[in-house]
Amino acid sequence: MDESLILNEKPSIKLHVKFKDQEGDLHLCSRYGCYDHHSGINVPHDEIIDAYCPHCGASLNTAVPCEACGAPMITFGIKSGGRVSLCSRHGCNKHYVSFQDLDTAIRKFHEEFGGY
Repeated sequence: MDESLILNEKPSIKLHVKFKDQEGDLHLCSRYGCYDHHSGINVPHDEIIDAYCPHCGASLNTAVPCEACGAPMITFGIKSGGRVSLCSRHGCNKHYVSFQDLDTAIRKFHEEFGGY
């Protein structure tokens, strides 16, 4: 999470990205289902990026193909215990969240946001 760049009143998710001879930071909105972002590089629609951890430089691209377009999925962990996966193709909105312990995640959700 990056407190220095706020998107929709929340800290953004910061990734380091590369596309051809360009590299820079990509900030994603941390609200699930929101596609707002701020990019330090220009990636044409339908092109695929390589994503890296901004702290250690580890690749976040996986061998898992996107179910919608076939591009590699980008995956990273979340503090609450789970993973966020999103498509590496600019313009593809496929993404999902998986939790290690769904019961705990649902309990935390209800504690923060109330009942149904």
